[in-house]
Amino acid sequence: MNITAITESASMCTRSRMIQFKENDQPLTMSTTCTDHVRSTGTYGSLSATRYCMSVSDVGGSILTFRGNQTTEADNRETLMREYALERLSGWFCFVQTTFGQVVSVFHSTTEEVEVVNIKKGIASAFQANLRGTTEETEIDPQSKHISHYSYPDSVDEVRKMRRTIDSEDIIEFPMHIPTRDVKLHEEEDIEYKDGRLIKSNGTLHLSIDSSSTSRLEGSDEFSNAFTAHGSFSMELKLCRISARFSRKRRAIQKSVDGSYSVEENLMATFDERKMELEKLETLRRDLKTPQQVLTALQNINSGKNFKALGQVMVLERKYGAMGVSVTDTVLYYLRKIQSEEDMTQRVAIYSLLSSEGSTRAENALMERLLGEAVSELEKQSIILAISLLSTPSPHVIQTLEEMISQSGNESSTLLLAYGAIVANAPSTQKERMVSFMTALLPPVTSESTHSVIHVLHALGNTKSSLAVEHIVQYLWHEDEDVRVTAVTALRFFTARPDTQQHLLDMLHDSSDSMVEAIIHALRDGYEYNREMPLDQELIESLANITINLGNYYLQDELMYFLRAVGTHSSLALVDLIVSSRAEEARLKRDTSTIWDDPSSEYDFICPLSERQADVRNFPSHQSCLWSETVGKDEGDLKVYLKSGVGLFAGGNKCNCDLKALGKAVVRGHLLGWEADAVKILGCVLKHNGIIKVKAYIKFVGLVLLDVDLPLSYTYQLPQYDLTLFSVSYTFIVYIVPVTLSASLQVHVGGQVFAGLEVGESGSIKGTVSFTPFVTATVDASASASIFVAQVGIFLTGTITYNISAWASVAVCRPQNPWFVEIYLGADHGWSPTSITLGAFYQLRTWTFSWGSRRTWSPLTYTWTLPGSGRLPLIEECTDTDGGEPTPPATTCPSATPVSTSSTTPTASWAKYRPTPTPTPEIVIPHGSGAEPAPPTKPPLTKPKPFFPPV
Repeated sequence: MNITAITESASMCTRSRMIQFKENDQPLTMSTTCTDHVRSTGTYGSLSATRYCMSVSDVGGSILTFRGNQTTEADNRETLMREYALERLSGWFCFVQTTFGQVVSVFHSTTEEVEVVNIKKGIASAFQANLRGTTEETEIDPQSKHISHYSYPDSVDEVRKMRRTIDSEDIIEFPMHIPTRDVKLHEEEDIEYKDGRLIKSNGTLHLSIDSSSTSRLEGSDEFSNAFTAHGSFSMELKLCRISARFSRKRRAIQKSVDGSYSVEENLMATFDERKMELEKLETLRRDLKTPQQVLTALQNINSGKNFKALGQVMVLERKYGAMGVSVTDTVLYYLRKIQSEEDMTQRVAIYSLLSSEGSTRAENALMERLLGEAVSELEKQSIILAISLLSTPSPHVIQTLEEMISQSGNESSTLLLAYGAIVANAPSTQKERMVSFMTALLPPVTSESTHSVIHVLHALGNTKSSLAVEHIVQYLWHEDEDVRVTAVTALRFFTARPDTQQHLLDMLHDSSDSMVEAIIHALRDGYEYNREMPLDQELIESLANITINLGNYYLQDELMYFLRAVGTHSSLALVDLIVSSRAEEARLKRDTSTIWDDPSSEYDFICPLSERQADVRNFPSHQSCLWSETVGKDEGDLKVYLKSGVGLFAGGNKCNCDLKALGKAVVRGHLLGWEADAVKILGCVLKHNGIIKVKAYIKFVGLVLLDVDLPLSYTYQLPQYDLTLFSVSYTFIVYIVPVTLSASLQVHVGGQVFAGLEVGESGSIKGTVSFTPFVTATVDASASASIFVAQVGIFLTGTITYNISAWASVAVCRPQNPWFVEIYLGADHGWSPTSITLGAFYQLRTWTFSWGSRRTWSPLTYTWTLPGSGRLPLIEECTDTDGGEPTPPATTCPSATPVSTSSTTPTASWAKYRPTPTPTPEIVIPHGSGAEPAPPTKPPLTKPKPFFPPV
C-alpha cells in the first residue's frame, strides 16, 4: 500500500438503512443509526485511489426473530417465522477504492473471526461500481462468486443509475452447504452512483425451492441453513422444512421467502448495540430465571446449550447489570459449595466461565482458589490456564504469578507458559519489564540444562512481543536438537520479519524431520497471525525440495496445506512440484501384498501391506503377522474353528511401533458355511524393505493339544523397477475434431527371496531357500476424439507375465525309524494368465470448463493361459542315515509319494513344505484418468494459540 498526497478529513455522516421483511403482507422494519469515517486520497500501486476507514464497533450480535400472528391451527391461520443474523463487528477497518469504483483491498485486524471479516468485506463491496459499460460481469463477494447482469437506465444530471440482476444459474461458487441446483433465486438491485461513489441502493430478493424438487425434498432439512443475499447488505433468508403433512397452501409458503434492503449515503449504518444485546440477554435468561435453573445448568455441564448460555449471560451481566437473579453470584456460590468435593470436573468448567467473564470478582475468585491449601496440583494447573485467558489481567495477578515462578524456579512449565500468555494481554507499559523478568530465567546458551530452557523459550513465544526475539534467536544454534526445535517454534509469531525468515533458512542445514516440521508449522502459524506476511521465495523453495528428498509424505502434506493457504502463483507452483514428484514415486513403488499360511492350508489369512493409519501420519507402512492361534474341530466335511492373531505394522521414516490384533471365526460344512473377521485394533511404523514373519500355531481337536509348528522364516522383497520402452502420442484434426492416438510398452521387473526353517511332526526338520524373479510387459494403446464439449475414445490393454522360481531344500525327518535326509533342488517356470482388455469411454465438460468424471462402458476382457508351465526337478534324493542305500526318489522318497500317517512304513510327507511359487502381483495401469493425486483434506487454518502441554 503506497499512499501519497494524503489529506485526512473526518465528518459525521447523515445516512440511514432500513431492513424490511414482509410477513403476511405486514412490513417489519428497523431503522439504523450511523457512524464516523475517515477518508484519505492517494495512489494504490499505479492507480489513483481513495482509502476509507470506518468504525463499526457498535454493531450488535443478537439474532432477531420476527413472528407473525400467533394463532391456533383451528383458526386456519398460519404461523410464520423469519430469522436473520447480524454478526458482531468490532474495531476500525479500512479499504481502498480506485477512481473507477473498484474495491481493491480490505484491511482488518488479524485477530478477528472470519465471519466478521466477511461482513466487513461485504460493507466494502457496497462501494464497488461497474463503470466499464459492460452488461455482464463476474464478481466475487464474501458470499459467493457469481455473474451480475448490469443495465443502465437513463441517468439524471450527475447521478449514474444501474440495475443489477442475479439468478440461480448465475451462481458459480457458493460456499454454504445448500444445493443450489434446487434453489430458485432472483435478486434485483437498483444502484445510483455520483462521482464514482455509491449514494443509494435498493434491492429485493426472492428465494424458493424448485417445484420439480419439492417431492424429493419433502421431510428434508437440506434448506435449514440461511441463504445470504448477494447485494451490498449481508441479509440471511431462511427456507423452512418441507413436510407432506401440511396443506399445499402452507407448503407453498414454507418453501419461499422474500426480503428487501435499502442503503443510502454510501456507508453501512450501525445498529443500537445496547438495545440488541439487552434483547439477547433477555432471550438467554428465559431458561435461567431462577437460581435453581442456573444450578441445574451448572450441574449438567455436558448438556452444552445451557452451559454455553451461562457464559454469555455472565459477560452481558458484567456489561449491563443483572436482570433479576445474578448468574455470576449463583456461579460463585456454587463454586464455594463444591470446593471440597473430590471430583473437580464441575469446578474446572466454572473456572472457564469465570475466565470469560473477566471481572474483578471473577479474577479474585480464581486467585483465591489458586492460593488455597487444599487444592491439588492438577486443579491448580487448570486454574492457571484459566487465569492466562483473562483479557485484562490486573497487577495483582501478574505479581502473584511472578512470586510463584520465583519460588518454584523455572521448572513449573504451566506457570511459565501462562505467564507468557498474560504478557500478550498486559498493558504496554509493563510488557518490557515482564519480558525482562522471563529472559532472566534463561540459563547461558552453553548450559547443559535443556529442560528449563525449553519451558522459558515456549513462554517467550507466547508473549508475541518483539522484545523476546533477540533472546530466542541465540538458542537456534544450541547443541541440543530439542532446544533448537523449540526455538524455531517460539518464533512462530515473528515469522513476518525478514530476519526471522533468514534465520529459518539458515536452520535448514539441519534437515532432520523434526526441524523441517517445526519450520513449516512456524510459518503456517505466523501466516495465520499475519495474513499480509511476505514470504522469502528461497525459503519455501528449499522447504519443498527438502521434503521431496526426505520422501516424507506427512511433511509434504503439511507444506502443501500451508502453500495452498498462501495461494500465490509461486506457492501453487511448488504444490504442483510436490504432487508431480509424489506421482512419480508412486509409479515406481512395488505392490506390497502377501498371504501368510493358515494352519489349514485351505483357509488363507490375508495380511495386506501398504495400509495407512491416521496415527502414523501418512508414512508408507507395511504389516507382518507375528502370531496366530486356531481353536476348533475338523471332522470330514465339517470345519469349525476360531482364529486369532497378532501382527506388526511397519514402514515409513520413523518408528512408532504398535501391535495389531486380528481375528477370524469360521464355521464351514459341506453345504453351509459362515465366516467373519474381527476388528483390526492397533498398528505400527518401521522403515524396512524386507518383512520378517515369525509364526506359532497351536492346533486343537476337541481342545486336546496335537502338535506344534514353530516355523521361522525371512522374506525379502527385491526392489522393483518400471521401464517404459516406448511411448508415442499423435494428434491430428479431422475437420474440427481433434483425434489423438497413443501407444506405450512398459516392462515391470521384481522378485522375492525366501529363507525358512520349520520343525514338523515327530521332530522332523526342514530348511528352505527360494528365489522368485518375475517380468511383466504391458502394452497400452488408445484412441480418442474430442470436440469442445465432449470427448469419446477407446482403449486396448494387454499384459503378459513370465515367472521363474528357483528353490532348494534340505530336510531331515524321522517319523519312526530310521532317519531320512532329503535334498531337493528344483525350479518352477511358466506364464501367468495373460489378459487383453478392450473398453470405451466418454467425458463431458462441466460448467467450469474442465473435464468432468469419465464414464466407462464395461470393457471386454479375455484371459487365457499360455502353455509351457511346469516343474524342473534338478536334484531329488532321499538317503537312509542308518547306512542303507539311497533309494530312487520316484518310488521310495518320502516327498514323492505322500502316505497316510497310519501306515507302518517309515515315511514322512514333505510335499506340503515345498515352497509354492509366489504369485506375481497383477500390474494394473489406469487409462485416461490423467488425474493427479488428490490433495489432503485438512481442517481450515485455525488461529495460532499459546503453547500449553496437555493437563
